[in-house]
Amino acid sequence: QEGHYMGEGTFLAESFDIAAGLLANAPNDGRMKVLLVLIDSKIEDADQTSLAKSKLDAAGVHTVGIVIRKSILHTTGVEGDLEAEASLRPLVTEPQETHFANLMIDELQETVFEKWCNPS
Repeated sequence: QEGHYMGEGTFLAESFDIAAGLLANAPNDGRMKVLLVLIDSKIEDADQTSLAKSKLDAAGVHTVGIVIRKSILHTTGVEGDLEAEASLRPLVTEPQETHFANLMIDELQETVFEKWCNPS
């Protein structure tokens, strides 16, 4: 988003709007439309992102959210994974149990790419 640079927070509303536009116009060839969101800090524009999420829902997009934490322990505070989790959970597709995870980076490949995204 214009005016936001690396290290200054997580802003998703504009990217959700862009994704909704792209996926709404994608061919309907029977494949599931999925938006995979990876964050490591609290979403700063969660209210605006929630409005953009409704466009994704209308386009039939499944929103999957992953918080990537820095250590085995959960953390709080501005850069904490628990705040990131609280801001991302409301934006994922229901049921949250299958559309959300809070993982260490080392768990990403096995959990997301080998289990969730495995076509078999």
